[in-house]
Amino acid sequence: MTETKTEHEDLKSVVYRQMKLSFGELTPEQEKKYNEILKLNLLKAKIYEASDIDIEVLVNLYNKSWITSNTPYRRIEAETMMSLYHNPEIIILIAKFYGIPAGFIILDFEGEKDHYASILALGILPRFQHRGLGRFLGLNAWKYFTQRDIRVLRSEVYIYNTGSYKFNQAMGFKEIDVKTYY
Repeated sequence: MTETKTEHEDLKSVVYRQMKLSFGELTPEQEKKYNEILKLNLLKAKIYEASDIDIEVLVNLYNKSWITSNTPYRRIEAETMMSLYHNPEIIILIAKFYGIPAGFIILDFEGEKDHYASILALGILPRFQHRGLGRFLGLNAWKYFTQRDIRVLRSEVYIYNTGSYKFNQAMGFKEIDVKTYY
Protein backbone atom coordinates (compact mmCIF):
# COMPACT_ATOMS: atom_id res chain seq x y z
CA MET A 1 0.00 0.00 0.00
CA THR A 2 1.37 3.40 -0.93
CA GLU A 3 0.89 6.55 1.05
CA THR A 4 -0.59 9.59 -0.59
CA LYS A 5 0.88 13.00 0.00
CA THR A 6 -0.86 14.99 2.69
CA GLU A 7 -0.56 18.57 3.78
CA HIS A 8 2.33 19.21 6.18
CA GLU A 9 0.81 21.35 8.90
CA ASP A 10 2.71 19.80 11.78
CA LEU A 11 6.23 20.66 10.60
CA LYS A 12 8.27 22.65 13.09
CA SER A 13 10.83 23.72 10.51
CA VAL A 14 11.57 23.29 6.83
CA VAL A 15 14.87 23.71 5.03
CA TYR A 16 15.22 25.31 1.61
CA ARG A 17 18.17 25.72 -0.72
CA GLN A 18 18.36 29.28 -1.95
CA MET A 19 19.41 29.59 -5.58
CA LYS A 20 20.26 32.47 -7.87
CA LEU A 21 20.50 33.01 -11.59
CA SER A 22 22.30 36.14 -12.76
CA PHE A 23 21.50 36.80 -16.37
CA GLY A 24 24.87 38.39 -16.96
CA GLU A 25 26.47 35.06 -16.01
CA LEU A 26 24.75 33.17 -18.82
CA THR A 27 27.05 32.32 -21.66
CA PRO A 28 26.18 33.69 -25.10
CA GLU A 29 25.49 30.07 -26.11
CA GLN A 30 22.98 29.67 -23.25
CA GLU A 31 21.22 32.90 -24.16
CA LYS A 32 21.10 31.86 -27.82
CA LYS A 33 19.71 28.43 -26.87
CA TYR A 34 17.07 29.98 -24.59
CA ASN A 35 15.98 32.42 -27.29
CA GLU A 36 15.77 29.62 -29.86
CA ILE A 37 13.58 27.51 -27.55
CA LEU A 38 11.26 30.47 -27.00
CA LYS A 39 11.14 31.25 -30.71
CA LEU A 40 10.52 27.69 -31.87
CA ASN A 41 8.01 26.78 -29.12
CA LEU A 42 7.92 23.14 -30.19
CA LEU A 43 5.32 22.50 -27.49
CA LYS A 44 2.96 25.01 -29.10
CA ALA A 45 2.25 26.17 -25.56
CA LYS A 46 0.62 29.51 -24.92
CA ILE A 47 1.88 31.62 -22.03
CA TYR A 48 -0.19 34.52 -20.79
CA GLU A 49 -0.38 36.80 -17.78
CA ALA A 50 -3.17 35.81 -15.38
CA SER A 51 -6.23 37.99 -14.93
CA ASP A 52 -9.10 38.12 -12.41
CA ILE A 53 -11.00 35.45 -14.32
CA ASP A 54 -8.11 32.97 -13.88
CA ILE A 55 -8.21 32.79 -10.07
CA GLU A 56 -10.10 29.47 -9.87
CA VAL A 57 -7.89 28.04 -12.63
CA LEU A 58 -4.80 29.07 -10.65
CA VAL A 59 -6.14 27.56 -7.41
CA ASN A 60 -6.77 24.29 -9.25
CA LEU A 61 -3.34 24.33 -10.91
CA TYR A 62 -1.58 25.13 -7.65
CA ASN A 63 -3.34 22.49 -5.56
CA LYS A 64 -3.04 19.72 -8.14
CA SER A 65 0.51 20.41 -9.30
CA TRP A 66 2.03 20.22 -5.81
CA ILE A 67 0.57 16.79 -5.06
CA THR A 68 3.40 14.98 -6.84
CA SER A 69 6.23 17.17 -5.60
CA ASN A 70 8.41 16.29 -2.68
CA THR A 71 7.70 19.60 -1.00
CA PRO A 72 5.61 20.46 2.07
CA TYR A 73 2.57 22.34 0.92
CA ARG A 74 -0.72 23.71 2.06
CA ARG A 75 -3.74 23.95 -0.14
CA ILE A 76 -4.29 27.45 -1.40
CA GLU A 77 -7.72 29.05 -1.32
CA ALA A 78 -9.16 31.49 -3.85
CA GLU A 79 -8.90 34.38 -1.38
CA THR A 80 -5.15 33.84 -0.95
CA MET A 81 -4.61 33.49 -4.70
CA MET A 82 -6.61 36.67 -5.26
CA SER A 83 -4.41 38.57 -2.78
CA LEU A 84 -1.29 37.33 -4.60
CA TYR A 85 -2.78 38.37 -7.93
CA HIS A 86 -3.62 41.86 -6.65
CA ASN A 87 -0.16 42.43 -5.15
CA PRO A 88 1.49 44.95 -7.52
CA GLU A 89 4.91 43.30 -7.05
CA ILE A 90 3.67 39.89 -8.22
CA ILE A 91 3.15 38.61 -11.75
CA ILE A 92 1.49 35.26 -12.45
CA LEU A 93 1.96 33.54 -15.79
CA ILE A 94 -0.16 30.59 -16.94
CA ALA A 95 0.81 27.98 -19.52
CA LYS A 96 -1.82 26.38 -21.71
CA PHE A 97 -0.91 23.13 -23.43
CA TYR A 98 -3.30 22.06 -26.19
CA GLY A 99 -5.71 24.70 -24.87
CA ILE A 100 -5.72 23.27 -21.34
CA PRO A 101 -4.30 25.28 -18.39
CA ALA A 102 -1.38 23.03 -17.50
CA GLY A 103 1.05 25.10 -15.41
CA PHE A 104 1.83 28.38 -13.75
CA ILE A 105 4.67 30.46 -12.37
CA ILE A 106 4.36 33.13 -9.67
CA LEU A 107 7.04 35.82 -9.90
CA ASP A 108 7.83 38.49 -7.33
CA PHE A 109 9.79 41.71 -7.89
CA GLU A 110 11.97 42.41 -4.86
CA GLY A 111 14.71 44.60 -3.51
CA GLU A 112 15.23 48.31 -3.76
CA LYS A 113 13.66 49.53 -7.01
CA ASP A 114 12.78 45.91 -7.89
CA HIS A 115 16.38 45.09 -8.82
CA TYR A 116 15.81 41.35 -8.60
CA ALA A 117 12.95 38.89 -8.82
CA SER A 118 12.02 35.60 -7.20
CA ILE A 119 10.14 32.57 -8.37
CA LEU A 120 7.61 32.08 -5.58
CA ALA A 121 6.08 28.99 -7.16
CA LEU A 122 6.22 27.02 -10.37
CA GLY A 123 3.87 24.11 -10.88
CA ILE A 124 2.87 21.81 -13.71
CA LEU A 125 -0.11 19.45 -13.57
CA PRO A 126 1.18 15.88 -13.17
CA ARG A 127 -0.09 14.69 -16.58
CA PHE A 128 1.89 17.47 -18.31
CA GLN A 129 5.13 17.07 -16.36
CA HIS A 130 8.39 15.96 -18.03
CA ARG A 131 7.42 17.44 -21.40
CA GLY A 132 9.44 20.66 -21.20
CA LEU A 133 6.57 22.88 -20.06
CA GLY A 134 8.33 23.88 -16.82
CA ARG A 135 11.42 24.86 -18.79
CA PHE A 136 9.27 26.81 -21.23
CA LEU A 137 7.58 28.68 -18.35
CA GLY A 138 10.98 29.36 -16.77
CA LEU A 139 12.34 30.70 -20.04
CA ASN A 140 9.31 32.94 -20.45
CA ALA A 141 9.97 34.29 -16.95
CA TRP A 142 13.59 34.88 -17.98
CA LYS A 143 12.42 36.75 -21.09
CA TYR A 144 9.88 38.73 -19.04
CA PHE A 145 12.59 39.91 -16.65
CA THR A 146 15.29 40.67 -19.18
CA GLN A 147 12.81 42.89 -21.03
CA ARG A 148 12.35 44.82 -17.76
CA ASP A 149 16.09 45.12 -17.06
CA ILE A 150 16.05 42.73 -14.11
CA ARG A 151 19.29 40.78 -14.12
CA VAL A 152 18.95 38.47 -11.08
CA LEU A 153 16.35 35.78 -10.49
CA ARG A 154 16.15 33.88 -7.20
CA SER A 155 14.43 30.68 -6.21
CA GLU A 156 14.08 28.49 -3.15
CA VAL A 157 13.86 24.72 -3.37
CA TYR A 158 12.83 22.41 -0.55
CA ILE A 159 15.92 20.46 0.46
CA TYR A 160 14.40 17.05 -0.40
CA ASN A 161 12.87 18.14 -3.70
CA THR A 162 15.69 16.87 -5.91
CA GLY A 163 13.61 17.17 -9.09
CA SER A 164 13.13 20.91 -8.64
CA TYR A 165 16.75 21.34 -7.59
CA LYS A 166 18.00 19.61 -10.74
CA PHE A 167 15.52 21.63 -12.83
CA ASN A 168 16.89 24.89 -11.42
CA GLN A 169 20.47 23.76 -12.01
CA ALA A 170 19.63 22.90 -15.63
CA MET A 171 18.18 26.40 -16.03
CA GLY A 172 21.50 27.89 -14.86
CA PHE A 173 20.72 28.57 -11.18
CA LYS A 174 23.51 28.23 -8.63
CA GLU A 175 23.00 27.39 -4.96
CA ILE A 176 23.94 30.35 -2.77
CA ASP A 177 22.65 29.47 0.70
CA VAL A 178 20.53 27.14 2.81
CA LYS A 179 17.76 28.61 4.92
CA THR A 180 15.64 27.06 7.67
CA TYR A 181 12.15 28.41 8.28
CA TYR A 182 10.56 27.80 11.67
